Amino acid sequence: MRRVWLLGVLLAAGCAIFREDLNRGQRLYEENQYERALAVFRALESDMDSLSTEDRARYAYLRGMTDYRLG
Repeated sequence: MRRVWLLGVLLAAGCAIFREDLNRGQRLYEENQYERALAVFRALESDMDSLSTEDRARYAYLRGMTDYRLG
């Protein structure tokens, strides 16, 4: 039981880290720092499985709009 609880805590912490990165990328996008936002989004790309469905949709929108803004 103790191991299951510990595993749950570690997984929740990992998801929070990816969400923080997504929030940082969104903040950079909103501040018109598209190159920096793109770097954050590219780093997140390999960990898409760790994001919720809602966060995946937000990632896809922000990544697409960042690419659009960069031309």
